[in-house]
Amino acid sequence: MFGSSVRPLVFWPPFILLMVAVAASLINLEGFLATTTTLNDWVLDKFGWLFSITALAMVVTCLVTYLSPLGRTRIGGENASRDF
Repeated sequence: MFGSSVRPLVFWPPFILLMVAVAASLINLEGFLATTTTLNDWVLDKFGWLFSITALAMVVTCLVTYLSPLGRTRIGGENASRDF
């Protein structure tokens, strides 16, 4: 169908989940919104601290990388240009 570059175990589960979510929202929008709002509130209640720690870790990682010798590495190699 897509050729050999698409892995079925990577593509199909999220695709099916997306189609189920779209169908659920088309069939019963109020119920879908209530369910997703409840799930979102639960995730933020249980894992909000993890989001905060991860964001802080990313900022610290960027700062350390910028200040280290790795920060002088030009992405794209020696001949990279700054033209946009």
